[in-house]
Formats: sequence, C-alpha cells, structure tokens
Amino acid sequence: MTQRYNWLMACCLLPACGSGEAKAPPNGPTWRGTGGETTDFGGNDAPVCTSELSPIERERAIALGFDPDADLAELEGTSEADFLWWEERCLTQGPCEPTRFTLSARFESMELMSSRPVDGVIVPEGECYDELYYRLLIDLTAADGSISGSFLAGVLSGIGKHTDGLWRAYGEPALDAFTGTRELLVDEGRPHWSRFEVGLILGGSPRASRGSMTPWIIYTDGREPREHAASPTGVWSSQAEPQGYDEWLPPKNADRVSLDGYSGSREPPTFRVEVHPHPETPGASLVLAVNGEVSTYEDVALDQFLDVGRLKIGDIVSADLTTPNARSGTSIRVGDCTWVWGKSCATPGCTAHTEATVEPVRCMPRLPGVYD
Repeated sequence: MTQRYNWLMACCLLPACGSGEAKAPPNGPTWRGTGGETTDFGGNDAPVCTSELSPIERERAIALGFDPDADLAELEGTSEADFLWWEERCLTQGPCEPTRFTLSARFESMELMSSRPVDGVIVPEGECYDELYYRLLIDLTAADGSISGSFLAGVLSGIGKHTDGLWRAYGEPALDAFTGTRELLVDEGRPHWSRFEVGLILGGSPRASRGSMTPWIIYTDGREPREHAASPTGVWSSQAEPQGYDEWLPPKNADRVSLDGYSGSREPPTFRVEVHPHPETPGASLVLAVNGEVSTYEDVALDQFLDVGRLKIGDIVSADLTTPNARSGTSIRVGDCTWVWGKSCATPGCTAHTEATVEPVRCMPRLPGVYD
C-alpha cells in the first residue's frame, strides 16, 4: 500500500474511494525533464515506514494489547466552552465577547494502523509500530448561531494521547458541511477547494475541550491568490479564556457569503498530477492508468517525469514501473505539495506499484503578506 506524505498528518491515511466513471487526462500525458536529479522530490524525503489501515474488531484489538474501552471512555462525551472568532481587534481594542460552544464526540469506527519498514530500508527497532486509529463523529454548535455542524475527526492511540491525559484529534471537513451566520470571503466565480482545518483537545476530568478551526479556500485556476483564510480562526476553551493569533489576510475583490449561503465551488476544482518514475538504470517500462484507462511507455528516461494533466478530486492514478536489471520505484505528485510513494521493488525485473486518489491538501508554511 502506498503512503501519502503532507504537512497535515502523515500518519493518517485516507479512506478508499471507488474508481467511478473512467475519464482520460484532459490534455493527455506528456513527458517533461525534471531539471535535476531523479531523487529531487521537492524536499520530501522517502518514507522509512509504510503504513496500512485495516478494520479491526474490539476483541482483536484487546488481544493485541490495546485498551479501546479505556480510550473511548476518555474520548467520548459532551463539553461546553467559550468560543470566539479571533481577530486582531480582540487584542488591540479590548477582549471580544465569547459565546457558548457545545461540542460532543462519539465513537464512529476503529482501525488498525500497521506500520512496517519499507523494503530494503533498515530502521532502528521500534521505529515502525502499530496503533489504533479512532474515527470520532464531532458535533458542534455555537450559541450565537455563527456555526453548527458535524464532521469526522481522527485520533491515533499513541500519538493522540499526551502525558497530560488529554487527546489530540484532527479533522478536515468541507465548509459546506456547516451552517450558520458566519461570513466567509470567497471568490465564488473561481473553481476552488474549501476546508476547515480543525484541531481538538479532548478528555480529562472534569471534561475539557479546547481547539481551533480555520476555514481555507484553495483556488485551482492558476490565478493569484491561490489560497487564503476565508475568515479568522475560531477558537474555544472550556478551561480559560479562548486565545488565538491573527494572521488573517483577506483577499481583495472576494464575495461575502455566509455559511448558510455557501454551497461549495460552482466548477469542479482540478489539480495537476505528475508521475515520477525512479528507475536505477535505462530500459524501464511504465504502465500508467487513469481511472482505468491504460497507457504504456517503454525505455523510460532517468531524468523525466510524466505530466498527466489536471484531474478532479476522486480521480485515481496508478503507475507500474518495471526495470529489467535493477530496482524500481515511483512517486505521484498531486497539486503543489502532496506526494504519494509506492512500495519500492528491490528485485531486478519486478514491478513497483504506486496508486493515488486525487485529494489535495494545503501547503505549509503559509507566509503572511503574499495575498493581493
């Protein structure tokens, strides 16, 4: 299974998607020069561990030494907190008045994240290890009517729980999954992808809740700005006054639309997809499939990548690379900052398989002052 690396959460894999109707790349695949070494992947190091999610029953998890009952007793529940949309004026003009915020978390599903060393890579003992991955259904409502909705958040049994006994969870719901009076700034005439980045802290006794949620718009038409925060970050805390920081830089000429009036992009957003084969010697062959439509390339050059074109969210790209006398491997790039690595093939003449579902993410870091 491939492993997807991005700034959000390298350890959390995406759910599988169906192949849907077969669609060819809009412009057809094109070979291009890399402009550098074949191992220059834009600052992304190849993974040393490969991870796979698979469903697991409670009894099996307990037999493996996990304690899901104890974990879920701490994760599930309802709490209230003070909530506000953090803006600079809250700091410069005096405290902003918070509203009450109700948040509940309940168990949705559980999976085992198995982690193993990548073939041919030697790692220290304990570097790759198994964890439980809990999916929680989060319901939240602000008393002032600014936002209300539900979404899934993920928690890892080891990384998610810290020494203070609290759990860290993460979710990335679509903006149109929420209702409310909160206004967004978005150019509705441009194709875009929109998400809330939600970080939560849960648990403790008495039950605590704090976190933040930032709405992001990512435009995919190549014009500037390419992305911006659609409104200030919402912050909440049940233990202290909610605090945030203001990096919000609204773009010019954006439309104001409330969550109640926002229904997502009018045009489906598309993302550039590239397949980067990494043969060790000349003479490799590559089989490319885009939503089931197959193309074959012989004598793959060492210093080229395949520009597949612009694809839609949910499109599936796979690459099978065979190098007759050496190892094989491929990576797939989606958008500006998502890399999917396939399982390398260590035996001469074997085939390395990589597969990616188009699912964009934001790039980091976000630099202030770059928006028009």
